[in-house]
Amino acid sequence: MLQGSCLCGEVKFEISGYVSPVQNCHAARCRKATGGAFTPEMLAHGDGFRWIEGQEQIRVYKAPLLKSPPLTPALFATPADRPCRSSWRARPT
Repeated sequence: MLQGSCLCGEVKFEISGYVSPVQNCHAARCRKATGGAFTPEMLAHGDGFRWIEGQEQIRVYKAPLLKSPPLTPALFATPADRPCRSSWRARPT
């Protein structure tokens, strides 16, 4: 089991089950979202994700589609407005 929190510690979560190795995304939108050269990320199954504390602090930003799905909503923890997690769903087949 993996546990984590947002930068200010108001929001806490845990992930059970499979978690991918950490990878760095260099896509333009990922770089723009963080202001860095890449965005570190790891993948996990959604049913293994659980909020422990502070879920009411979460706001969701859904960036408009550029060319095609999938849409990747970004979640932010208030009041610090720091990125907390993103959610990605596979493209429909």
